[in-house]
Amino acid sequence: MAYSYETRKRTVHCSYCHDKGHNKASCPDLKQRIESLREEHGDEYYAVRVHDLKKAKRNASGKNRKCSYCDEGGHNRATCTTLKENMEETRGKNSEFRKSFYRHLIRLGVGVGAIVSSDANSALVDPDDRHGSTRYRIPQIVTDINWLGINVWNREVWYFNSAAEGHTGAQPAPFFTVPMGFLGVRWKNALGLPFDEELLGLFLSERLLGELKDGTHWRTQHIGNHFLTVDSPVPPPAPPAGWFSSKDKKIKEIYKRRKHWQGAL
Repeated sequence: MAYSYETRKRTVHCSYCHDKGHNKASCPDLKQRIESLREEHGDEYYAVRVHDLKKAKRNASGKNRKCSYCDEGGHNRATCTTLKENMEETRGKNSEFRKSFYRHLIRLGVGVGAIVSSDANSALVDPDDRHGSTRYRIPQIVTDINWLGINVWNREVWYFNSAAEGHTGAQPAPFFTVPMGFLGVRWKNALGLPFDEELLGLFLSERLLGELKDGTHWRTQHIGNHFLTVDSPVPPPAPPAGWFSSKDKKIKEIYKRRKHWQGAL
């Protein structure tokens, strides 16, 4: 069942009037009180003078402020137009990327309940022969699609099959599985992508993909470990609400560590 990503914002409470939606510095009740005192006692009245000094200090601080993203003065990261523009550019790219990725999931049948396999999950044919080299793939059932891990900046497909569930780094696994017959287990395996030319074209350069196909790339011998095979396809479920438009926390998270000179992702 689809669900929506909700953004929880902390409500500001005024320490002067105790209402919500503003702080003491912008409180209309305090402003009205100060102006009344100003008219009655003049600018040198203690409460008026303290208020004016604090306001002047805030204004001076704003003029000397330097944005931690674009290094320009007069604003901070929260109000930086350059940052907002770059984030929107990345959001647009990520949206198109996710739409294409989902179309390939449908075509390949990589959905919850699909049976898949890879060399990364295998066992000895003869468990008593510790030195034996004959192995078989253990069939896996897809239990989860890591929707938030599917992003245009996650290009290193080699790491997709090694990240643990809940991994918060740059390269989380796209799928999680359990061996057939073990649906009740708590641990899950992290699997990579199917080795499909059209799907991998979203991630890899044409040259690198060509080298993997013709066997000239040194990772070719490990394809069975990095990529899964779909043995029994099942259509994928609908992604979470807002996923196609990339309206989730991932854009904001990725830009926390970026600077303007790096450009939009």
